Amino acid sequence: MSSSQRAESAHSFFKDYVSDKNSLVEFMVQFNRGMLHKRHEELIADHIDVNEKPRFKCPIKMEKQMSDINTRKYYYKFQDQLWESYNYNLEVRSEDENKCTLKVTREDHEDGRVRVIMYDKSKDFASCTCKLFKSAGVPCRHVLAYLHRIHQLHKLPDQYILKRWTKSPKSEVVMDKSGMEITVNKSLLEKRGLLFQQYSYVIDNVVLSEEASQLFQETMDSLIEKIKPLLAKNNSDGVEPLSKKSSTQESTFREPDEVRTKGREKRIKRGKEKSKGKRNGTGRHCHGCGKDGQTHDKRNCPVLLEKFPGADTNENSRGDGTDDCYSSQDD
Repeated sequence: MSSSQRAESAHSFFKDYVSDKNSLVEFMVQFNRGMLHKRHEELIADHIDVNEKPRFKCPIKMEKQMSDINTRKYYYKFQDQLWESYNYNLEVRSEDENKCTLKVTREDHEDGRVRVIMYDKSKDFASCTCKLFKSAGVPCRHVLAYLHRIHQLHKLPDQYILKRWTKSPKSEVVMDKSGMEITVNKSLLEKRGLLFQQYSYVIDNVVLSEEASQLFQETMDSLIEKIKPLLAKNNSDGVEPLSKKSSTQESTFREPDEVRTKGREKRIKRGKEKSKGKRNGTGRHCHGCGKDGQTHDKRNCPVLLEKFPGADTNENSRGDGTDDCYSSQDD
């Protein structure tokens, strides 16, 4: 899988939960919700793999082997390839000490597409020109036909089984690039959880009795006094208590200020939004006095009413939009 395919796979999953319109807090909430949903689906798939058995098409040992090792989803892909592998014929093209080349054709489509299998004798591995195993991790029907027809194998060799498609890949040892085992120190967390479990059991029992609660409180006070010298010794040795590592203060998030970045696309306003913004922001344009940002129009323009008292300004306009008052001034 290439880097672009990984990005496209992640985008196709997270686009159902987050969008470019989410705020920072909404993004974190939706992101965590998507991760929880993904883990829940993995738990469901693990439950199906452990407790449910797939259906077999034919009583073949190789099919039974893969149903016990691989996940159910991967097994059905392998089952289709194994079922189709019995419809292909193989013909040896060339062979030498290091490799062997074979031609694979379908029985009912002899004039159809021809696949070529390259078998490396030193690695004991067969590769096909369809490259299904390289792209999807599933042995193709052509290689399976070669294995059970030429080599007469009833079980799939280990070099054709990928660990990522097995039922328990996460329970095995994880190695880094240098070959070192990756381990997680869980002793401190396990010890802390065990102590919490023991003392919560005691508290649930003594809380119903007043005398037992008083005895428990006195015992805890004396126990704390005995523990204080041990804690002071650990602090002097540079061991930080676990309580100081975890902050008890609540974290608050504030929305960041919205900043128009360079190159940001401007939204195209509609006609109603433009006219509404123009009226509210700049006011009207009066054709009587010719001024902008006015609260009146030509019909109740104070300039026209002062020059022509008692006249109807609606009739003082020509058909071409020119006012008669201006023509009278020109005369």
